[in-house]
Amino acid sequence: MKKIVTLLFVLFLSLSVNAQQKKSFDDAVKTLNLPKETVSKLQEVNTERNVKAKEIVAMKLNKEDQKTKMRELAKATYPKISGILGKAKTKEWSAYWRK
Repeated sequence: MKKIVTLLFVLFLSLSVNAQQKKSFDDAVKTLNLPKETVSKLQEVNTERNVKAKEIVAMKLNKEDQKTKMRELAKATYPKISGILGKAKTKEWSAYWRK
């Protein structure tokens, strides 16, 4: 009986994990149907943001300070993305990541 209950529990957990949608840069680009020039510019901004985010993590700050630094990074990155995408596509981009 314990084995059956455990099996059902594991099955339930695996189903719920699979049901979660994983978001990626590539999926966002496909969803918004962006031209190659725009994608390359976004990749540059995204790479720059990732490098800076890794630097923040490497600082080994406490969680609150790290969260603050990441928010500052996001606020600095958003205008760059908005400048590349334009107003309408920026709204779609933000909506994709909020889903």
